[in-house]
Amino acid sequence: MRRPAPFVALLVLLAIAATGCAEPAEELAPTPLAQPVEVTDAPTETASAAPPSTPAVATPDIEESAATEEPDDDGLARPLAPPSPAASSDRPDLPDPDAIPAGTQEAIVTWIIDGDTIDVEVTEPGDVPFGDQRIRLLEIDTPERDEECYETATDLLAELIPVGSRVYLERDTEDVDPNGRYLRYVWSEAEGLVNLDMVAEGMAAAFVFPLNRLHEVEVETAEANAQDLGLGIWGSYCDGRP
Repeated sequence: MRRPAPFVALLVLLAIAATGCAEPAEELAPTPLAQPVEVTDAPTETASAAPPSTPAVATPDIEESAATEEPDDDGLARPLAPPSPAASSDRPDLPDPDAIPAGTQEAIVTWIIDGDTIDVEVTEPGDVPFGDQRIRLLEIDTPERDEECYETATDLLAELIPVGSRVYLERDTEDVDPNGRYLRYVWSEAEGLVNLDMVAEGMAAAFVFPLNRLHEVEVETAEANAQDLGLGIWGSYCDGRP
């Protein structure tokens, strides 16, 4: 019995379709990706490969933070080191205005004659001979006996350098005056330049000798200030100081 042509064509199509479905199945069946045996070493290799990649990314961050923290680490370490001798509130390169200059000659005060003259016992070798000597304070002039403020000026000098105190004699150009007195600036460890103190308190006038001008600027400045304030001989009183 002969089958109609459409029926035969339908059978052919079904056969082709069945063949096409069977082929992918055959290809997927032997795929090794699903086999656990072949994947067993993969995690080990992946794990061993992972650490190198992780530090490679993290290392720059760690180095960067370490570089940022280095100044702080140094700052914390410095106090542990011994302090530097140069670290001081005092500046050795700046002169102290009250410091006794080099080259002075040591003496002991034995008597206060008046506001600008004293007797001393020289105890150190120098231009002024050893023993008892009379010193005239340079660049100042105080009231003489029987003049107003004489006693006040004398008392002030005795207060600044009392009998028995140690003083330091500084020379200028001239050594002695016509009366044989040694011309000196007188320094005290407690008071600094005593000549300057007498003028600053208004108990002495600036009196600069022609050849002796070592402290001229300081003395004349102190005199101008005392005059402005009306101190001592520049005011209306001598029986005490403000």
